[in-house]
Amino acid sequence: MEEKQKREISQAAQKIIFGQEGNYGSVNANDNGAVSVGKVQWHGGRALTLLKTICAAEARAASILGAALYHEITTAANWNTRTVNAQEKQVISNLLVTDAGKKAQDDLAEKDVYAYVEHGLKAGVSDPAALVYFADLENQGGGGASARVAKAAKKPVTLDTLHSAGLADRVMGEYSTRRNDVYKAARALNFGSQQTGGNTKMTEQELRQKVASIITAWEGGKKGSKEHLEILATYNGHAPLARGYRVQPHDAYCATTVSAAYILAGIAQYTGTECGVQKFIELAMKKGIWTENDAHRPGLGDACCYDWQDNGVGDNTGAGDHIGIVTETGSNYFVVTEGNMDGGKIGHRRLNYNARYIRGFITPDFADIARKLGGGTSTPTVSQGGTQKPAAGQPGGSYTVKKGDTLSAIAARYGTTAQALAAYNGIADPNRISVGQVIKIPGNGAAAPQGGTQKPGGSYTAKKGDTLSAIAARYGTTAQALAAYNGIADPNRISVGQVIKIPQ
Repeated sequence: MEEKQKREISQAAQKIIFGQEGNYGSVNANDNGAVSVGKVQWHGGRALTLLKTICAAEARAASILGAALYHEITTAANWNTRTVNAQEKQVISNLLVTDAGKKAQDDLAEKDVYAYVEHGLKAGVSDPAALVYFADLENQGGGGASARVAKAAKKPVTLDTLHSAGLADRVMGEYSTRRNDVYKAARALNFGSQQTGGNTKMTEQELRQKVASIITAWEGGKKGSKEHLEILATYNGHAPLARGYRVQPHDAYCATTVSAAYILAGIAQYTGTECGVQKFIELAMKKGIWTENDAHRPGLGDACCYDWQDNGVGDNTGAGDHIGIVTETGSNYFVVTEGNMDGGKIGHRRLNYNARYIRGFITPDFADIARKLGGGTSTPTVSQGGTQKPAAGQPGGSYTVKKGDTLSAIAARYGTTAQALAAYNGIADPNRISVGQVIKIPGNGAAAPQGGTQKPGGSYTAKKGDTLSAIAARYGTTAQALAAYNGIADPNRISVGQVIKIPQ
């Protein structure tokens, strides 16, 4: 890493540490057996070193401190167990806030924090935001604590993995409020090369993959394992706690695992968090991200919910019993990674679409979340800032898929829906398109290919597995339009045999 970037990281870390520790005049009379002083709370012997430096630079030091304390500071070998009384605390504070005191603190903070960054690099931490977090760990807990947490973090070490390991650490995890505060502050930093956190922009698909990668990394763990404790620490360290409950090591933890993955991906404010499956379903319904359809084809990062009492007939609307995150999708199957499987392990299962026991899906709007986080869908820029619509009655042309594209983003570009494009192009899974694939764009009023969209008008009788969105795509309209035309209050809930009128 270049010297300029190390200095930049050190400066950012100093500001965050300063915000956590106090101010120039702060004195903790008895901080775990010894005094701590100053803007980054130098402790014991380090406090003595700082005070010696200030005494050498400040002509009034003896009069500020008093002869006895001044003599002790300038001659003592160590203060590893030295605490101070109220009077000593006040005069030391007075010395710290002199111009010489502030300069000495600024100089020592720069030297010390730069050394923390150097140590982090030697410990295998190269992500800038993670180095800032590492520096705070070292300032609070010492070099042994920071190295221990870095060693425990999943590789490659990023801000997210280091934070997760910090929360799970037997010592540093006790300070979960500080861990979370520093994590948020480090994420807000803008380092152009950082791997995660900060203002790093991610596309929808990259964000989905991030969620999937986080939970997949925990596979193989079981109750009491490092992975299990990391999940609990992540969940319990997040505020606010759902219903104020801290999950205990003996508790079922499938919903907690899903929540922890969303927390570490930085999207919990959009998904919500829960430690109970049914409560998670109800929360998703309130947020408008619940898909009430067993036959839905989920994307990476969506959560699949189960009801073990499902009889396999019709759409399952029972109580939720279990939950996991979709980590792989295929043409006729998908894979769900879950916590608290048989034996309390973290593993995965492969399911066919519309399989028995599926209760429904939590489907965060990853495209919208990516945009809010400063990324997007990686579609080419649209001129004039609007959608590109073919002229009425004319063929719509085609679009060649580029890296990072999603069908939803392409549809938005041309003023249509992903379902409509999927139907028009015969795409079985709207979540799976390939770079170089040519997507035909229907024109306004253009005839659809055989098997694609149908002519409007008349009615349609809903069958098992149908969704209003799929029916709408079949007829070249939208789910919202069909819902309004048919007086359907909840577009996510239609019944087998229900007659859907199709507007002309």
